[in-house]
Order: sequence, then C-alpha cells, then structure tokens
Amino acid sequence: MAEIFRSEGCVVKVFSNDHAPAHVHVTSAEQEIRIDISGPVAVVLESGKKRWQNADARFTKQALRLVNDRLAEIKTAWKSIHNGK
Repeated sequence: MAEIFRSEGCVVKVFSNDHAPAHVHVTSAEQEIRIDISGPVAVVLESGKKRWQNADARFTKQALRLVNDRLAEIKTAWKSIHNGK
C-alpha cells in the first residue's frame, strides 16, 4: 500500500497488487470508498458484487472532490506504483 496524500482527515492510497480499473482507496477514521481514476474525471468505483463501500453521501462528495482536484498527480503515482501500466 502506498499513501499518495492526506487532506481534510482523509487518506488517499493505492495498493500495488490491486485489480483494474485504476483506482484509489480514500479512507477516514470511520469511512472508506474506492474511486475510479481511469477516466478523465474520477468517479465512484462500483463493483459487480455487493457495494462494500462504507461511505455516506457527504464523505463520497468530499472524496470525489479531493481526488478530482489532484487527479493528474494521483494518476502519475498510480502508474509509478504499477510499473508504468
């Protein structure tokens, strides 16, 4: 796991052995959500399985804003962690 940055009580991180699509995990003391960063705008990552995210609407909005504000930096870090893939 690599921490990309911390802001507003949130930690944005990437797991080196994680699955596609490119995404980050945003956590706080009590909530967690996965954000898809593979497109031009970050969006909530929805899986085919039951949604496991523990995030209310306020946290989701905050996480999306934090990630979109630094999307280019996050994508660069994700590529570096995943060996340029």
